Amino acid sequence: MSRIQHLILMGISGCCKTEIGNQLASYIRYLFVEGEQITLRVILKRYAWPANSDCRSYPWPHCLNESLLTYESTNTPIILT
Repeated sequence: MSRIQHLILMGISGCCKTEIGNQLASYIRYLFVEGEQITLRVILKRYAWPANSDCRSYPWPHCLNESLLTYESTNTPIILT
């Protein structure tokens, strides 16, 4: 049986996704990635970078997917909130 590469924790704001994700990642030895940080970078790029930048033309779910693919290409299992 192969090991799960990624886990995605979803939930409403304030439901302890970050706390649970951090603890679980530590327990199962995965990297913890907070999706809010990725989407925040996308928003900042959208308003701060030139109009021809990649993140202006792609919505934030696409950028989250690109991040997942980056970790997958390096065989780094992650927990994403």
